Amino acid sequence: MKTIELGFVTRPHGVRGELKVKLHFEQSNALFEVPRVWLAQGDEVPKPYAIAGVRRAGKGCLLALAGVATRDAAEALQGACVRIERDELPALATDEYYLVDVVGCEVLGPAGSVGVVHAVEAHPTVDSLLIATPEGRTLAQPLDDAWIESVSIAERRVVLRSLDGLID
Repeated sequence: MKTIELGFVTRPHGVRGELKVKLHFEQSNALFEVPRVWLAQGDEVPKPYAIAGVRRAGKGCLLALAGVATRDAAEALQGACVRIERDELPALATDEYYLVDVVGCEVLGPAGSVGVVHAVEAHPTVDSLLIATPEGRTLAQPLDDAWIESVSIAERRVVLRSLDGLID
């Protein structure tokens, strides 16, 4: 089972056991697409919880879980990492990909390797790849067709048209 981290529980919400969740990618719809989440605090083994309900709330979500029906139960989960099973996300068309799948891909420019994607940053106008270079620098590359030639998740590769879009 491969899980991906979506965010973490910041605090309980109300008295019925809802959890306020801070998402790593604010616009993510993943919690609306899967039947369960996996929660763990620190080095705990993640525990599955069926999703009873989810709704947007500011920059995050309010999450209701089966078996978590009181504020005390929700408080016990404060700080827990929220994960989902990658295989439970809906299938995509062949030319589509989830941003989480780009993490770990090698980035190639016209002259060869630029580095490896270590994160994706969400911005209001355009998402950006954060690229760790072999020299230890971090570069940002907006995910825009003007600069991205291709993305192949199967080959674990992002090909840039040029280096003009890189932000140091």
